[in-house]
Amino acid sequence: MKIKITRKYGLPLLAAFGFIIMIIVVILDNQPKVSTQSVNNEPKIPFSSYVAGNGMVEAGTRNILIGTPVAGVVKTIDVQPGEKVKVGQPLFNIDDRAVEAQLIVAKASVTEAQVNLDKAEHKLTLFMKLLAQHFVAVEDVNDLRYAVQEQKALLGAANAQVSAIELQLSQYTIDAPIDAQVLRINTNVGEFAQAGELATPLMILGADQALQVRVDIDEDDAWRIRAGAPAIAFFRSNPNLEVPLSFKRIEPYIVPKTALAGGSTERVDTRTLQMIYTIQANNLPLYAGQLLDVYIQAAPIQPNEAGT
Repeated sequence: MKIKITRKYGLPLLAAFGFIIMIIVVILDNQPKVSTQSVNNEPKIPFSSYVAGNGMVEAGTRNILIGTPVAGVVKTIDVQPGEKVKVGQPLFNIDDRAVEAQLIVAKASVTEAQVNLDKAEHKLTLFMKLLAQHFVAVEDVNDLRYAVQEQKALLGAANAQVSAIELQLSQYTIDAPIDAQVLRINTNVGEFAQAGELATPLMILGADQALQVRVDIDEDDAWRIRAGAPAIAFFRSNPNLEVPLSFKRIEPYIVPKTALAGGSTERVDTRTLQMIYTIQANNLPLYAGQLLDVYIQAAPIQPNEAGT
């Protein structure tokens, strides 16, 4: 009997509750929407005709990719990102214990060669005195002279070996090639560093006194570009913030595009002409590796040029 009562009244109550929820949803959906003002993220381009490109901020010396001539485990890192370094200042060291062991052996060989030379010279001095008293033959003295020359040559070779190992040892300390700032460190103590050119350099340096922008211009638009063309750059997150540019040079060689903007429709199979502009405003919050939107003044496309 109890079960029948529950079924008799429970299902209608559930249906009524659902009907009430549906009415509430319809009412809320019909409420007038609060309009929001759209934010204009388009920069105010000062040119009526222009060519646009991605601009990569880099050091005025270009970004210097630091590697190592010898492979090995990184023993110490002597600098920090953002630190300014002087030419010749150590940046990091590769484990050099194996070469240090060779140097110890080479220095021991120098000591041995010096002892043998001292012995030969002492014997020659003694025989010279005996020759004056006619106790030894001239041939014996001459043989000792040759022996002294031989020991001198062996000593020179031993010293040369030490110098060669010391020169090899110097390659295990990587120094700053110029006065610059440490822009990035891509290795850690204990990691194995490969020698030669790497896809990801161990460190990146660059002179921070002046920044420049490397602009990629699609090769299809390269014919519209002229040396000295005025240009203006904008921050991507703040199109109202302009970056004054000054023409520096055109690098007259078309290269594959490498600086990607990250757009979903961006083509990655294009080739670009690179233009270099220096940044005139030094108080802007710019960093090497930052992407800017760059617009370069160009002649308008005539109807016959556009194929119409």
